[in-house]
Amino acid sequence: MSRSSHFRAVLSLLIAAGAVVMPVGSASAAPVDVEVRVLQLINQGRSGVGKSAEVMHAGLRSAARDHSAYQASIRRMTHDGLAGRVGGASPDPYESNGAPDDGFGTYCENVAYYYPGSAGATEEQVAQKFYDVWLNSSPHRRCMFDEYGASLNVAGVGIYRDTRGYWWATFESVRDATPPGVTTAWTRVEENAAGLRWSGTWRSASNSRASAGSHRRSATTGSWVRYTFAGTGIRWIGARHASGGIAQVRIDGVLVANVDQYSSATSLQQVLFQRTGLSDATHTIEVRVKGTRNPSSGGNRTWIDAFERRS
Repeated sequence: MSRSSHFRAVLSLLIAAGAVVMPVGSASAAPVDVEVRVLQLINQGRSGVGKSAEVMHAGLRSAARDHSAYQASIRRMTHDGLAGRVGGASPDPYESNGAPDDGFGTYCENVAYYYPGSAGATEEQVAQKFYDVWLNSSPHRRCMFDEYGASLNVAGVGIYRDTRGYWWATFESVRDATPPGVTTAWTRVEENAAGLRWSGTWRSASNSRASAGSHRRSATTGSWVRYTFAGTGIRWIGARHASGGIAQVRIDGVLVANVDQYSSATSLQQVLFQRTGLSDATHTIEVRVKGTRNPSSGGNRTWIDAFERRS
């Protein structure tokens, strides 16, 4: 496996040969059963060599489908655009800070096409064929079974069958720091904790709907709070309100977001900002009252209810 400081890729391609049965004449954008079965076969093989199962990642699956369709359109296999395909894959829904999935690291890709001719076969046989040809090719096997020891743990399998009866397959295998379906543990730190630093004018207020029964707010431009934490993720918990203003968020001194807290309906204990995929080190988040507002808002207020860190 080639090494670099960021993404590392194995470019694996293979022409599959043989015969399976499937009627031709209509394109199939996403034969779901084949995709699921291919990953099941790969995970069975991984288990046999002591590797844990990979989770199907919705964003990578979509990217793999698109690439298989693209290969069908140009009638050849290619790894063109691999870095963008993986890096631009939409995160699964719980990763709320947007694409790309910032937990991604090492990755590899297998592609193949398969033409069964006019004979027929089941989708099970198609899935088995793709698995077998990758299994019997050293670079493809290394990608499937993570023989590089890169902790590859999520996958996207995308299948496309074109109008000529050719099947096209793309398999993305990726290390994800925040894999789908994994419950992430967050540690909450209330606004009155000793580790928070405050500057400017802030008012404390009791509220039964706030975290631990209280929060702080400010409408004074330039007022800020800073929280230094050790971990790979951070959340700011606050409120949305008819008088909510815009707050600036900085991570390690760098402006990363302007958060609009306006809402016509009041809602407390809201995740107003989240960042994951940080290096496992000490970081500082700062929330600063910007002094501006949404045109619909009646004020410039910023609420600090709590922060949550992820180790």
